Amino acid sequence: MEKELIDSLWEKYKEKIVELRRRLHRYPERAFQEERTAAAVEEVLKACQPIEIKRVAGTGVTALLNGGAQGSGRTLALRADMDALPLSEKTGLPYASERPGLMHACGHDAHVAMLAGAALILADMRESWSGRVRLIFQPAEEEIGGAQPMIEAGILNSPPVEAIMALHLWPDLPLGQVGLRDGALMASNDRFRIWVQGQATHGATPEKGVDALLVGAQIAISLQHLISRETPALDTAVISLGVFRAGTTYNIVSGEAELEGSLRTLDPTLRAKLKKRIKEMAEGIAGAYGARAEVDYLCGFPVTVNAPDFNRVVARAAAQILGPESIVWLEKPAMVSEDFSHFLERVPGAMVFLGCGNLVGKTYPLHHECFQFNEEVLEYGTKLLVATVGEYLPAASSHKVFL
Repeated sequence: MEKELIDSLWEKYKEKIVELRRRLHRYPERAFQEERTAAAVEEVLKACQPIEIKRVAGTGVTALLNGGAQGSGRTLALRADMDALPLSEKTGLPYASERPGLMHACGHDAHVAMLAGAALILADMRESWSGRVRLIFQPAEEEIGGAQPMIEAGILNSPPVEAIMALHLWPDLPLGQVGLRDGALMASNDRFRIWVQGQATHGATPEKGVDALLVGAQIAISLQHLISRETPALDTAVISLGVFRAGTTYNIVSGEAELEGSLRTLDPTLRAKLKKRIKEMAEGIAGAYGARAEVDYLCGFPVTVNAPDFNRVVARAAAQILGPESIVWLEKPAMVSEDFSHFLERVPGAMVFLGCGNLVGKTYPLHHECFQFNEEVLEYGTKLLVATVGEYLPAASSHKVFL
């Protein structure tokens, strides 16, 4: 795909893409409430005629772009997430959130703008690529998980999607770098609650009760045994407790305790094993102290697993459009999670990290009230999406090898 043409079309649509990102940032919306965001996306996509646009899973938007060249006839899906976070923004930007308690602090405003921009450019250069591009603007990535409802609505089926890609801004990488990793890129993330039922009594007569606080503390400490002594040293898993509630006053032995935590792993087998052991350990410790424990376990997002073959497609695209020096092969996965993993369980593809770390000044992490980025990253991401389409769906005359 012609780099010069992509560069010129970026200049054509640059202001529109940046304006869209800033508008979305100014008016963030929570999961499954992205009505204004969806309308803004639809407004941009209508300029890509001919194109099929429809709503899916409530506030989700999908569209199908057809290439104009002869080629493989395959379909590539590109996904961007749309929802914001419950944070009060402190960036001081002129287009900072005008909605108290809501903020785009995970780059979703950029993800949407880059994908919408890629659609505009791809529509203008249809004769340079073949097949079809399925555009997926997904609601509710944060916590709730909007990928599954879109999949259940058949978004990958008509026409069948052969591969899928998503970008994610990544402040740990310098601006413009493209982070790739074969296999596990991001962890699974499960949530659990443990209720401990003991017997309250006066602090002067602890022998007449069962101290739920003490039992809960023993469970909290013992759960780390699952990591240090039951997880192989070369495997990766994290159990983190974030909530411990017990007691009502200083001189009453607590009759109830509640713990909440998360389990993150990079291996489905280990995930299943630790889920089972958390329940066994909580119930066993409680029983040994004469208490009772109940475990409520919520399976969250699975491991995000990238396909090596598709990573090579992205790498070739990045080398062509951003230069070979932009590519970084990541040694370690990230222990955060993403519901894009649901798509990758069904279709090969890749989640790609796009560096947005500031070259000068402080870089704030994702999910931080001061998170912001250099808007040059919009150019890099938009061009990378377009170039990847050219690599995966080339015109027959380009003589590229189909993977």
